[in-house]
Amino acid sequence: MSSLPKSRRSYAHTFSAGLLVCMLAGCAGMPSDRDATSAAAYEQPLKIETRAAVPLLSSERDELIEGLVQAGVGDSRLTYRARYVFAPGKLLATLVNEGASDPSLTTDIGQQTVHQTVQMNLSDDARAPLQLGLENRRDTRFLLDGEQVSQTTRAHLDFKPRPVSVRLDWRLPDELAAVPMGCHFNGNLSMPLASEMVGMNSVLDFSHSECYVRAVDRGLDELAVQSRAVAWRWGGDFKTTLRYRQVLPQAQFYYSAGPAHEVGLSHREEFRLFGVQLEIARREGGRQDSSSSHQRADHWVADLLVNGNLGLLDVTARFMRAGDPLWFMPVSTPADSRRFSLLLDFGAWLKEEFPGLEADMSASFDRTEQSNGVDDSQVNWNVSLTW
Repeated sequence: MSSLPKSRRSYAHTFSAGLLVCMLAGCAGMPSDRDATSAAAYEQPLKIETRAAVPLLSSERDELIEGLVQAGVGDSRLTYRARYVFAPGKLLATLVNEGASDPSLTTDIGQQTVHQTVQMNLSDDARAPLQLGLENRRDTRFLLDGEQVSQTTRAHLDFKPRPVSVRLDWRLPDELAAVPMGCHFNGNLSMPLASEMVGMNSVLDFSHSECYVRAVDRGLDELAVQSRAVAWRWGGDFKTTLRYRQVLPQAQFYYSAGPAHEVGLSHREEFRLFGVQLEIARREGGRQDSSSSHQRADHWVADLLVNGNLGLLDVTARFMRAGDPLWFMPVSTPADSRRFSLLLDFGAWLKEEFPGLEADMSASFDRTEQSNGVDDSQVNWNVSLTW
């Protein structure tokens, strides 16, 4: 390690100290995150767990250090949970692998994740439970030349006076600046309909969202947008959904174009060997032409997904007619595109033929056609062998 630059040695010393502390604390095998979130885990008033991999793991996809702290009161009125994970990056993985590529080719040391949640039960009435949840996740990726930090903060309120269900979600608007349309508030009301009214089990969903649109490439720094929708779900397991959505920009200039509308239908069906999922929607939005006059623009989008099992072969086929994600904006938008993809997974066949070998093999074909004349086709063959 002495041959490393000073900045690398400082990171390595810090990491080694953290690993030593974890070992002295008695790092033992810790159950998986799935086990930690089980119902039985929340019955314990206080729970502390740690896990460390010694020596260093050989893959940046594995977790090197993991810790869990969980506390709550006996009647489950309040539950706090904090989870810490450090996953090594490509730099640490190459340093501990003999014959690995030159570590100087990468600057990725690893990623640290701190995830905290608080769950509070605010009602003693089992017929109308009221829960408030708070969540914060902070991801820090350590590089030789600095850090990259991303954070997610959420709050949600669930109120379920049977048979009605209400859920409210909040997020910090600043954390959604990287997406074209980020919704910092979402509200949903679900209300079942009596079977005698429609002859089958069905549910009505009402939703309202407060969002911001950020599209610098279209000359739009920030625009407040409201989205309202109503959906009717029916059938066994509510496999069929009919929805109506209205999107309304809040600025006066865009408001003059009127709201945009979407009517969609989705259905999923499971057969013995195949599953089919279909989503189709018709959209009507205001567009602005070069003469600055508004006109209506209609188009439709579709997504058909078919997956099945042919013995030892898994097949997935998909056809998409994709639209502009900001289709509701009254400005000129890119053309729609059509995409067809086919995936063949031979993993089950390999495990049958070579039971002692951990292997995966798949082949895929992907073709995209855009109405502006830009087409693209790709064929991929992936093979992974581990022994």
